[in-house]
This record gives sequence, structure tokens and C-alpha cells, in this order.
Amino acid sequence: MMFANPRERTLTNIHGIVLNKKDHNKIESAFVCCFLRFLRNLGVLDYISVGGQGGSLAMKYWSELKIPFFSEAKQQEIAKYYYNPVEYKIHNKDLESLENQDLNLNEEIGILQLDEQVKVLKEKIHDIVDTIINGDEVKIDLNFTDSF
Repeated sequence: MMFANPRERTLTNIHGIVLNKKDHNKIESAFVCCFLRFLRNLGVLDYISVGGQGGSLAMKYWSELKIPFFSEAKQQEIAKYYYNPVEYKIHNKDLESLENQDLNLNEEIGILQLDEQVKVLKEKIHDIVDTIINGDEVKIDLNFTDSF
């Protein structure tokens, strides 16, 4: 599991080790996440994990993991399905342009960016619904899309 925004405090029921990049490099983090999932899918982690229900990878077994050295370009190619840094700027802030540009951009961005986008949109929709419930005039400023 990869947490996209490590600066937020997160409580989980995950038992085991948390890998945390000090520089919060999302591309490298996504690459390591992808590679560990690859090892899990191959069944490698089943042999070196301890505990039940999927187990955890105890520190004493870390030396058993061989993560290959890939160039930055290769890491980015692998990680882009999780995190693909692209500029998200909606030009011509009308609804039709927003929909078309958003559909095109969603073809390029990674899962983490899609998740962040959904959370921002959900919050915006809640704000609009509250405005409607309160009987206030609804004004939608599409500049919020710049925060994706």
C-alpha cells in the first residue's frame, strides 16, 4: 500500500514495516510499491513473510529482497501507472472544455492522482450541495481544478 501524502497523519490497521522516503519522491515510492507488489504476485513474499493473513516482511528478511537498480527513466516508466507527473491546467474554464480536457488528462495521470482528484471533486460537490440546501446562489469557480 502506498500513501500518496505522507505529510498527513494516517492511522491504519497495517502491522509491519512502513517504508518512508525522506524526500517524499513519489516516483521512487511508486516504483518500490510496484516492485513489492510484483514480488507478492510472484509469491516471493509468501516465503519470507511472517504472520497470518498475508503476513509482514520482518526486517530480518529484508536482505532476501533484491530490488534491481533501474535508471530514473525506467523507474518512471514503471511507476507512471501509480504516479505520472503531468501538468494539470484546465484552459478555457467552461464546462465543455473542462470535461474534454479532463477526459484526455485522465488517460495520462496515475492512480494516485486520480485518487487525489476524486477527493477534491467530492469536497467541491459537498460544498455545492450545502450551498443549494442553504438556498444560496451557486457559483462554481473552476479554478479549483488547478489544485489537481
